[in-house]
Amino acid sequence: RAMAHHHHLLLLPVLILSLAAPACGSALQVGDAPQHHPDTLLYNGSALVRLRDALWRRANHDVVRLAASLAADAEDKARHGPWSVMNKSVIPGGGSDPTNKHYYMSIGSYWWNCTAECDHNLFPNCAAWKHSDLGPPGPPYANCAPSTGLPWYDHDGYHNPISNELDGPRQGAMTDAVVSLALSNFYLNNSAHGQRAAALLHTWFLNPATRMLPSGRYSQGIPGRCEGRGIGLIDFAGAIPRLIDAVALLRFGGVLSADDDEALQA
Repeated sequence: RAMAHHHHLLLLPVLILSLAAPACGSALQVGDAPQHHPDTLLYNGSALVRLRDALWRRANHDVVRLAASLAADAEDKARHGPWSVMNKSVIPGGGSDPTNKHYYMSIGSYWWNCTAECDHNLFPNCAAWKHSDLGPPGPPYANCAPSTGLPWYDHDGYHNPISNELDGPRQGAMTDAVVSLALSNFYLNNSAHGQRAAALLHTWFLNPATRMLPSGRYSQGIPGRCEGRGIGLIDFAGAIPRLIDAVALLRFGGVLSADDDEALQA
């Protein structure tokens, strides 16, 4: 269920840190922290500024090469989106109130309706399909309503593609884009990329018509069993820290409007 990332780009600060590490006695020393730096969570803000300075001096060919890759990746991501939780076709919690679509929604990746059989077009090996952690093997299950397919049962290791139609992939794409664009703004001084990152954040979190409510109520739900689960926190564990750092980089670059900056911190 993990989403693929361009690790060499999204971890650019770490790679630059190792590639641009100065020799003993050189001018770029760890202790020489600049006075002003982004207030980042995952990375040392002072180190990021030093690394950016090293890049701008074109001090290392490998760093320059990675920066070129970042520029291309950010330019590609600037052409996609914006993304919104309102784009899904399903209304969380059922019913007909479209405002409920403002809630983030995901389902347990390995859960299927109680009548589902293993699809050999999706899974070459269906040997373990009949096993469920919830009780006797199936289908058929004694506790199953064929007309609704409820409740759902788990088939560990068999990813249900309906998950791809909910908010997890959109959140992942938005996060990847915002991080790449914010890095491009910070390292390469690309203001257009910074503004695009700010616009994507505004759409996902702040615009009243498109924003996600700050709630995981419907994350990792299981139809027929629960609307959401505490384990739904895993949907945000990877994205939120990276977005916090992206926002810090944009704030440091003066990209965010005062209103958006305050609202994102609220």
